[in-house]
Amino acid sequence: GIINGKTATTLNPADTATSVQLTCRIKAENYVYERTFRVTAQKRTELTGDYRSGLVAFYDFDAKPTKNLYNEEQTAYYYHVGKGTTPTLEEHPERDGKVVRLYAGEQTTSSFARMTNPLQGREGLEGFSVSAWVYRENEDLWNSLWSFTDKNPSTPTQIGQRLYLTGNTFVGFDDGTNSFDFNRPNDAGSNATKLIPTGQWVFVTVTVGKDDGVSIYVDGTKKAVKTFTSTAGTATTALAASRLFDYQHVLDFVTSAAYLTLGAGSPWGSPDACIDNLLVHDRALTSTDARVLCTMANRVTDFGPLGDGIPYLREAGSSPADAATGIFDLSGRRGSTQRRGLHIIGGRKVFIK
Repeated sequence: GIINGKTATTLNPADTATSVQLTCRIKAENYVYERTFRVTAQKRTELTGDYRSGLVAFYDFDAKPTKNLYNEEQTAYYYHVGKGTTPTLEEHPERDGKVVRLYAGEQTTSSFARMTNPLQGREGLEGFSVSAWVYRENEDLWNSLWSFTDKNPSTPTQIGQRLYLTGNTFVGFDDGTNSFDFNRPNDAGSNATKLIPTGQWVFVTVTVGKDDGVSIYVDGTKKAVKTFTSTAGTATTALAASRLFDYQHVLDFVTSAAYLTLGAGSPWGSPDACIDNLLVHDRALTSTDARVLCTMANRVTDFGPLGDGIPYLREAGSSPADAATGIFDLSGRRGSTQRRGLHIIGGRKVFIK
């Protein structure tokens, strides 16, 4: 697009409405079709929720090694079990940068990414949240999008304790003594929630609070409990049954679990799906926070430690401190004050004449 006479591929909301020229260009061999649209990007809206405090992990999956930008000692590793397929980092036409592509497999052929659990050892944890962009390739209801687990998924015979989310917004928990199934489908799949559609990207947030239990948000909207069963007993409604469970069991497990995984952790296997921008908070986001987090996820926003609106620029082997003090051009390459133009210096846009 053209913004103030200059070519741009992304736009952050400004403090005033901005005229933007969008150009659509389609090329096939020697044939080219181009059309231009003039639109107005509305001014930045005031956001009242708190979506940043408590962030302990952010994986953008744009390159290898894939680091947690809040703790670069934590890295995502990509594996497969048996004759399964190792996840790949690949571009997707509807996402900036790259995404992690998981491949369908059973427990003995699963495709998964494994990371150190960023909540392990956290004392006094009263809640947490996990958020990510999700793209489901099919109607699979059972395989794990993400999980916390105490066992290495490379040994599928050792399922162990776990908390996981599937494409049915089925959240399952089992610590060996206490368990629950939130939105578990029946064997025929006739009661599928369909809360996460197939063939499109949606932003999914799951929160667990000591007092409030499990909440699921899809594109910033809280979704109702469809079904709930647990070792705590039954009630007349799924919501009432969910309130009987002691969620301290979940918090105790999550602070002891060794791994956070994508594509592993459920008793079944890995899905045909893509995931991008994985975020973990060490608190249960409120409904307002979850809605604002989704708003920011839809903007050109990097959730790294340098702040919003400016991409987290880094090179292989560099640290957040390098990016905070370095000089970069808008493509993320190291620059110099000897060059004229727009630069990122200390995380801020600076124009050098």
